[in-house]
Amino acid sequence: MTGTRRSAVISILVLIGAALLIRGQTLGHPLLHMDENFYLLVGDRMLNEGAWPYVDIWDRKPPGLFALFAAMRALGGEGFWQYQLVALVCVVATAGVIVRIAQHWMPLLPAMVGSIMYIAGLSFFGGYGGQAPVYYNLLMAMAALVMVRTLRHHDMTALLFRNGALVMVLVGLAMQIKSSVVFEGLFFGLALLFAGRKCGWNRLPFWAVAWVAMALLPTLCAWAYFAAAGHGDAFVFANFISIFLRTSSFDAMAQTRLLSLLGLMSPFILLSLFAWKDRARPTTLFAIGWLGFAFLGLMTLGTFYNHYGLALLVPLSVTAAIGLNALQWGQKTLFAIAMIALAAGTIGTNVKLQRKGDAQDIAAILNVYQPHTKACPWFLGTLGATLYLKSGACLPTRYPLSGHLFERQEALAIGVDQQTEINAIMAQKPPVITMDVTPRPEEDLGQRQRFIARLAAEYTLFKTLKTGKAEVMLFVRNGQE
Repeated sequence: MTGTRRSAVISILVLIGAALLIRGQTLGHPLLHMDENFYLLVGDRMLNEGAWPYVDIWDRKPPGLFALFAAMRALGGEGFWQYQLVALVCVVATAGVIVRIAQHWMPLLPAMVGSIMYIAGLSFFGGYGGQAPVYYNLLMAMAALVMVRTLRHHDMTALLFRNGALVMVLVGLAMQIKSSVVFEGLFFGLALLFAGRKCGWNRLPFWAVAWVAMALLPTLCAWAYFAAAGHGDAFVFANFISIFLRTSSFDAMAQTRLLSLLGLMSPFILLSLFAWKDRARPTTLFAIGWLGFAFLGLMTLGTFYNHYGLALLVPLSVTAAIGLNALQWGQKTLFAIAMIALAAGTIGTNVKLQRKGDAQDIAAILNVYQPHTKACPWFLGTLGATLYLKSGACLPTRYPLSGHLFERQEALAIGVDQQTEINAIMAQKPPVITMDVTPRPEEDLGQRQRFIARLAAEYTLFKTLKTGKAEVMLFVRNGQE
């Protein structure tokens, strides 16, 4: 085995070990995050009941994300181990691509430190499970690797169009998992056009049209599939219209979340600042520009949840590695940084897991629900998707994510009146309703209070159960205790 191949094998083994150390403790956990459990629920119902996203279960995520979770659900079991193992593979693969990207600037060791920071950083932002960026970051990292190789090539004319096409296809696939990567894709396109100015201006307009078409092709195929089934309008509303109907403001809560995000990113940002020392290289300017456009994508989301920072981790890890290399620290210092990142990621993940509930908490709630009734239970709150998955219960609404019906910013954005939909669900007389004791900050408190008043008239608070550090109220319909 050559030295280069031996180094590559050792690097992959180190990355696998780092990922297992940090993420191994999460495998099989049913309550890592409500978002990924909702994606799994949609995938489960697509696979087993033929449900259509946006029609039978509503959300505004691209269909590629749900198709991915349906594919993982097809691997068997309950789906939790399966999606988390696939996520683990994606994390290791993404970290490996980050190493390959960074090695265009530096030796293996600082490149490895940047990739280990990526693996650890996922846990800082709640990415220790299967959040969407865990999967699409691999596609974007692959696109960036092609970009860097293209920018470094001595004869760009011979390969620019072909490589640009590959980049745009990868971006297009990533957009089918999370549409906000369009900002990074836009920057990649602009960088391709800037690089292509030496290839002749007469070619660029045609290349640009072709590249845009390739980026849009996965989305156009998805739309055509839905349209052929008569669901084209539902697809367009959920994917392109509803997001602009959400109300949001840069209020105190949003500002606090943004500051929290920046605080979590601060180790990456501080190291990335030193990347500017290497700005003479076009590839360094590309990496910095990529990070800037990824940050622009974050700012457009407005709500600034911690897990939104996951989308920035690949460019942050690359620029942090460039900064480390520019600092020219010794091997012992680099090794210490890697160990600190591993320890922080492992301990941080463990601390967060202690705040979660577990399978026993889910079982305690489901022991109360008697599925012999034809009426569907209504599992509201952060455990809702997991309870539907574990029980196999029918859904009383196509809006099983309770935030769509109870959050202020969603009032005009889901295609129906929130109160009308709540009334329609309650008219079905759900035998059991669960609800978080503590309201989410985004909830419309007036809506919540009206709903609780209705519960008091028609339901009995059967039990309040702890799930980790949270509490869930379990209501049983009067006459069904």
